[in-house]
Amino acid sequence: MFSSEYIELQALQGLYAAAKGSLRSELGIRCLETKDTFALQAKRLPRSAIVINRVIGLGLNSEPGQDEFNALINFYEDNAIERYFVHLHPDAKPAVLTQWLKERALIEARAWQKFELSKSDFSESNTALTVRLVNEQERADAAQIICDAFDLGDLSVPWLTELSLQEHWHVFVAIIDDTVAGTGSVYIQNNLAWLDFGATAPEFRCKGCQSALLNARLAYAFSQGCDKALTCTGVDVEGDPQHSYKNILKAGFKPTYVRRNFANC
Repeated sequence: MFSSEYIELQALQGLYAAAKGSLRSELGIRCLETKDTFALQAKRLPRSAIVINRVIGLGLNSEPGQDEFNALINFYEDNAIERYFVHLHPDAKPAVLTQWLKERALIEARAWQKFELSKSDFSESNTALTVRLVNEQERADAAQIICDAFDLGDLSVPWLTELSLQEHWHVFVAIIDDTVAGTGSVYIQNNLAWLDFGATAPEFRCKGCQSALLNARLAYAFSQGCDKALTCTGVDVEGDPQHSYKNILKAGFKPTYVRRNFANC
């Protein structure tokens, strides 16, 4: 059930590895790994960059000791990260961990809904849009769309431009009028696919880009030997249009479980 946690953790490690050369020092990119967790930070990114500044794997295989837990929190607090997320693994025994989170003034934030699709349940669909793996000339355009949609700031564009060059990451683009209209990425490892960074430029929304990109990434992942595809988005809440949630369901994914998140503010 929790293969989704493993592949998401590996994908975040792959994102960290994509920060080449001077990018790590320029953006303040660092990581901290413990037995089961991976914590990523980029100090110079805006406080809205919660998909970067976050801890994943807490309680993945075993309950951490308090010293290990505090080291993870201090990793952000000591570096003055304005906002960060701590994902609580669904299999963790929550009593002690939630008490420690409370003691460190972390509050429960919007949870993330996890989804799963098996190869046997996938039905490829047709689209009139051109969707393909990103090429050299399109990498920066795709990165800009991601950084705008996920509030990562323009400083992140060179980093996300490197994503398609990183092993296991594959970046797709949707083309409209010879322009990169949307993008979506998939991380593939150990017969699992993690779909992430789906985004469309504002002027091209409501033209079917994300449905086409989801379908293309799934078809590619299953052609590469994946047995299962996994992804997530924020839980369904009243008043939120939930475009991503609806697109994921439309692609054939089924909801599996909800993961609790905690934030420092």
